[in-house]
Amino acid sequence: MKVYVKSGREQMNEEKKLFQCQICGREYERAEGTCDCGADLTIYGKWILEEPGPEPPEPDPSEPETPEPESPEPEPPEPQPPEPDPPKPKQPRTGWKYLLAGAVVAVGVLGVLGLFLAGVQQGKKSEVPPVSDEKEDESSREADAETPEECYQLGRAYEYGIEVDQDYTEAAKWYEKAAEQGHDGAQNSLGDCYYKGQGVPQNYETAAKWYQKAADQENFYAQSSLGSCYREGNGVERDYAAAMKWYGKSADQGYSYAQYYLGNCYYYGWGTEQDYSEAVKWYQKSADQDNSYGQYMLGECYYNGFGATQDYESAVKWYQASAEQDNPYGQVGLGTCYFFGDGTEANFEEAAQWYEKAAKQGNAVGQNELGACYSSGLGVEEDAAKAVEWFQKAANQGHAVSQYNLGKHYYDGEGVERDYQKAVQWYEKAANQGDADAQRELGNCYYDGKGVEQDYETAVEWYEKAAEQGDMSAQEKLIQCYRNGKGVEKDERKAVEWISRLNDQQYKKTKEMQEKLEQEE
Repeated sequence: MKVYVKSGREQMNEEKKLFQCQICGREYERAEGTCDCGADLTIYGKWILEEPGPEPPEPDPSEPETPEPESPEPEPPEPQPPEPDPPKPKQPRTGWKYLLAGAVVAVGVLGVLGLFLAGVQQGKKSEVPPVSDEKEDESSREADAETPEECYQLGRAYEYGIEVDQDYTEAAKWYEKAAEQGHDGAQNSLGDCYYKGQGVPQNYETAAKWYQKAADQENFYAQSSLGSCYREGNGVERDYAAAMKWYGKSADQGYSYAQYYLGNCYYYGWGTEQDYSEAVKWYQKSADQDNSYGQYMLGECYYNGFGATQDYESAVKWYQASAEQDNPYGQVGLGTCYFFGDGTEANFEEAAQWYEKAAKQGNAVGQNELGACYSSGLGVEEDAAKAVEWFQKAANQGHAVSQYNLGKHYYDGEGVERDYQKAVQWYEKAANQGDADAQRELGNCYYDGKGVEQDYETAVEWYEKAAEQGDMSAQEKLIQCYRNGKGVEKDERKAVEWISRLNDQQYKKTKEMQEKLEQEE
């Protein structure tokens, strides 16, 4: 059974949540400790919505997922730019493939609980009126909202349901009142409303307009969000250099997600020359602030030796930090380390557990890996039907490897009734995404007339696509076709050319295996 081989090119798009103090409104990335206003976050804090603004499509990383995060952000209307094709870290051996609360701080002055006075605009601090412990009459609060800051805070109250019923339409209305008076936090929040279609009709252009106004006032949330608009081409013309510029401005202010995004720019070569070392630098800054996506990508760099010396133990450290924050990409990375024994003792059961955590969050890679565990019986009891179930979930998300695996199960009748036509359908989906194994197997189906009408010429076409990617089995089939004149005219010279390429690959593979054995000794 073929497995997914991690290449460090997955994008991140899973949900990024923030933890908010319900006294003053400050936001944190970790749910522990004491707020700057003195409130115990374990008592006066709660998780709120995802990081403002657009997120990357599913680090994949990046990624963030994808950034990415979350909830996953809306799919961009255009395809992502080409990603690097780094060498695969290793081949599978088997033939396939995280609120602990912090310290509790008592707050009291002469036995009377003081009012917590402080506030935060999104992206910069400002004064804010104290929040009453009792729910106020909404009409009274609205009548009292006069200044831009008061309008902004009322908008936040409606957005997050703080002492009022949650109402996105009202939130957008009050954000707009503050935004039109130049309040950068409100401008950023209004941009979020338009980007997500929350309380107003979704409009990327209007979102970008408000992000720009806030970004021009040095609001680092808006700067990062504007960068994502430029990267995805949402509301503005796609411009990777502009995306990198705005990510850089936000990252320089210490915003961990922007640091992660900027790392992606260097990692993938978006708006700049590809530079893994520079990517590692920004991932490290993000990771040091406990950003789970920065941690994941830093782990990827250590695992693959991109921009840093290959170090599996460091990879495990950062994957673990990410995984324990319930980041599905970090969970997959950690599972892979346990599966292959990279940087830790091999443990198939532990690997399967981490794959399952990611799979249950809808992560296609984790679903494929878990399916592979069930298919082979490694870390879990062998169960072909469960394997098919997980492959199906990932395949439905367009995951090419899972589409191939699902097709293979239909072809072999493992976990499902044998169905050559369905096998062909899934092989073709994966093959059209460039999966060499699927291309070869689709060629076999045309060659043998299984699930499709026998067609030697079409078989040769698919064999050639797989052979050009170095698939040795496809090369062998192509040699036979040229020698026997099936699907092509007999051509011994062509056959010899493919024999030579096949021999070169076999020699190289044998040499690599010998060198690896020598290193292990």
